Amino acid sequence: MTKTTRSGFTLIELLVVIAIIAILAAILFPVFAQAREKARQTSCLSNMKQIGLGLVQYVQDYDELNPTAYFHKAFNPASGGTALGYIHWSALLQPYIKSNQIWVCPSDQLGGHAPTCFTGNNLGAGFPEGQLPDKCTATGIQDDQAPRISYTANSTILPRYRNINDANAGVTLVPEAEIESPAGTITIVELSNSLNCVNGQSILGSGRNSSHRSVNGFARVSGGGTYNQYLGEQNDITQPIRAVTVGEINPQLQACNATPQTIYSLMTYMGTERHSGGSNYTYADGHAKWNKLSQTLDPSNYQWGARMLGSSAKQRVCVTAACDPTTGPFVQQR
Repeated sequence: MTKTTRSGFTLIELLVVIAIIAILAAILFPVFAQAREKARQTSCLSNMKQIGLGLVQYVQDYDELNPTAYFHKAFNPASGGTALGYIHWSALLQPYIKSNQIWVCPSDQLGGHAPTCFTGNNLGAGFPEGQLPDKCTATGIQDDQAPRISYTANSTILPRYRNINDANAGVTLVPEAEIESPAGTITIVELSNSLNCVNGQSILGSGRNSSHRSVNGFARVSGGGTYNQYLGEQNDITQPIRAVTVGEINPQLQACNATPQTIYSLMTYMGTERHSGGSNYTYADGHAKWNKLSQTLDPSNYQWGARMLGSSAKQRVCVTAACDPTTGPFVQQR
C-alpha cells in the first residue's frame, strides 16, 4: 500500500503566518514613514543650505550688504506705491539658485505658498516677469517672487526696506560686518503650512496671502497691540525691543490658525515643528541645521540677532520687558 503525504499549510498555520506579517507591518510601516520624513527633512535642509550659500554670494557681489526682505517696484509711493507689486528676496537670489524646486520643502503640505499676488486656490505668478502667464485677475499686479516658496527671512538681517518712507524713517540694509555672530544668527526659516496663519492684511486687502512677509524674534517692550507685535518698519523701527519666549509664541501659533487676521507676533508665519518637533534654519555664514524653536530663543544663546541691525538705532535686544533698554540685561550670542 502506497503512503500518501500531504503538502501545504493548515488553516491554523496560514493564520499564524498572516498574524506574523500583520505584526511586522505594524512595526515596520511607522519606521518606513519616519525614514521617508527624515529623507524629506534632509532634502529641505539641503535646500536651505543652497539658499544660504546663494545669500552669501549675493552679499559678496553687493558691497557686503544683505538684501531687503522685499521692496515695492515703485520705491517712491508717490510714483505708484504698492500698485505695481513688489520684488522679493527670493527673486534677488534666484540668479544664484537657478532652480524653482529649491524654494519648496518636500515636507510642505501646501507645496509652497504663492506670492501675495495670486488668483484662487493659492495660484500665483511668481518671478521673473512673464514666467507664468497668469496675473492677479482683479489688479494685474505681478510680484517678483518664487512661484512657490516654503521659506521666509529674518527681518533682523533682511529688513523690510520697502520704500523711501522706510528709508527716511531709519530702516537700513544690513552690512555683513555688523552681524556679531554669523554662525549663530538666523537668516532664513521655514514658512507655516497654514494658509490661515500666513494671510491677513496686504496691499490687495484682507485675507490675502502674506508669503512675502519676513519674521523676527522680537516684541516691542510696550505697544504693538495685544502681542506687542514688532514689525521692524517705519512705524516702530526705533522702539525698545525684547526677545519673545516660547511660552508666549506657542499659544499664538495655535490661535492664528483658528482666528486668522489678528495681529499676532510675526513668528506665527513660521513652520516651527515641520520636522520631528523642530524645523530647519539657515544662518548668516551659509550653513543650515535643524533646531527646536526653544533652542533658537534661549536668552543665553539667542539666534535671532543681538541687535535690530535693520534699524539706524541698532537697538539691543532685552531679555524681558522689565529690562532697561540702555543697561540691559540683554540677550547673548555665541
